[in-house]
Amino acid sequence: MIRIVGAVDARAGGSTVGYKVEFMPAALVALGASAVASIPVFIAWSLLGYPVVPILLLLIVAIVLTGALNFWISERQARWLRDYVTSTLDAQSVSQPPT
Repeated sequence: MIRIVGAVDARAGGSTVGYKVEFMPAALVALGASAVASIPVFIAWSLLGYPVVPILLLLIVAIVLTGALNFWISERQARWLRDYVTSTLDAQSVSQPPT
């Protein structure tokens, strides 16, 4: 659901790694399609006399919390990856003499 996109700029004095974390469009479309597909289920439950609002609220809260947690974990992974690539490139530039 999350994609990490970045670029590495290796230089003699030190390297930089830029990145961004973004939601994948296909995952958001799938999430929207599944929400639309669940509408007949909620209509059927309503016609059968079951309370729909508590279940609908639970579903919305679960979607928001899962998306936020997914984004938070991905952001931490992206920072770790950026730090690792930067330190690896800097270590390689120190160990290799310039040509």
